[in-house]
Amino acid sequence: MLKQPITRWIFLNVSLAVLGLFTGIPKAHAVEAQGVTRQVLVEATADGLTEGKYHMRAVEITVEPGGFMSEHTHGGPGARYMLSGSITSMEDGQSKTYTAGQGFAETPQVHHSYKNEGSEPAKILVFEVLPLGETKAMAAQEKKGVTSKVMLEKEVDGLTAGKYKMILAHIKFAPGGFVGEHTHQGPGIRLVRSGSMTIRTDSKTDMYKGGDYYFEPAGTHMARVEADKNQETEFLIFEVRPADK
Repeated sequence: MLKQPITRWIFLNVSLAVLGLFTGIPKAHAVEAQGVTRQVLVEATADGLTEGKYHMRAVEITVEPGGFMSEHTHGGPGARYMLSGSITSMEDGQSKTYTAGQGFAETPQVHHSYKNEGSEPAKILVFEVLPLGETKAMAAQEKKGVTSKVMLEKEVDGLTAGKYKMILAHIKFAPGGFVGEHTHQGPGIRLVRSGSMTIRTDSKTDMYKGGDYYFEPAGTHMARVEADKNQETEFLIFEVRPADK
């Protein structure tokens, strides 16, 4: 069954010892941060991951009013985020409706279907982890009014046999908000929803603006993440990391 969305808000001030600010900082690591809030939308076991090569991707799916996708499965675990509109998902004879701003998890090989019963297009952001070479994440017998676009796809290194969890979180920076030096324990995809941010690592400096996707490998040392000084910045993080981190 689809897991219920998890909502948890954390407010961060300067020089707090932050536990897992961006879902992957060791517990004993004190991180300097200011003007940052974090909402965990999904935290679930990443079922089905064994030792091998994987790729992580983000796909935007649009379902028109009255559109649907019949029963299908996915090739790997993932989290979903409703960008706009609403969809009704059916699994094991039970239905659940998700609306804009909600997140939920889906597990591999579980049969489910969905439809848009609303009056406006529904846009779903699908984050998933698939075995390398797996190009078809879903196999529905029938669908109508559904289009999809792969926004980012990256090969993932370092996944070995063991237990993993996936986290989908919404991060909000106040104007000029920042996070100091930190390291993530697992690979992940980020989407900047609005505003802009500058990210400094040991080797380069990048700037991302609203609508940009980017990938962050596990173990990347982040020297500083800083938001635009003139506006709020919001982004989504999808990350897979060891269950005990």
